[in-house]
Amino acid sequence: MPFSAYLKAGLFVVAAAAALFIAAGTIAIPAFWVYLTIFAIVMIVSFATLDPDLLRERMRPGGKKPPLALKIFSLVLFMHWIVAGLDRGRFHWSDDVPHWLQGVCLLTVAAGYALALWAMRVNRFFSSVIRIHACNDLLVAAARRCTNGGVGGSPLFMGERCPVLAPSGHPNGV
Repeated sequence: MPFSAYLKAGLFVVAAAAALFIAAGTIAIPAFWVYLTIFAIVMIVSFATLDPDLLRERMRPGGKKPPLALKIFSLVLFMHWIVAGLDRGRFHWSDDVPHWLQGVCLLTVAAGYALALWAMRVNRFFSSVIRIHACNDLLVAAARRCTNGGVGGSPLFMGERCPVLAPSGHPNGV
């Protein structure tokens, strides 16, 4: 991978931290530090374990500039971080969420990232754009279905049922 890819990934994590902490007006929010640590670990593990060709494909699908949908997703992600910072640091809209539930949700996010990394590791065709290919491994198909909506566990947060119970319509569950 070119040095610029590592630099962009590092800057993305720094930009996430800036969005969270500037919006919050403080750096004294431990949950943000834990989230950013998980996020940074995902970036490091991605570069260390995934196929470089797959990483290039995911960054520039088909060798082209990132599609508009990916740019919009990034914008929405940053807006999410800004709202989270405003909530936790300044306005405290969600102060009544129990700590145990926050912990469960943080573990769910980490598990979602782990699932996405695993799916990318075992499926070298795991592009960030839709591709048609067959998959005979049910677990890989389920992981692919979960991550089609973005970050590993995001469809589960949006109320999607278990991917094995709600197949995508493709005969192989892909």
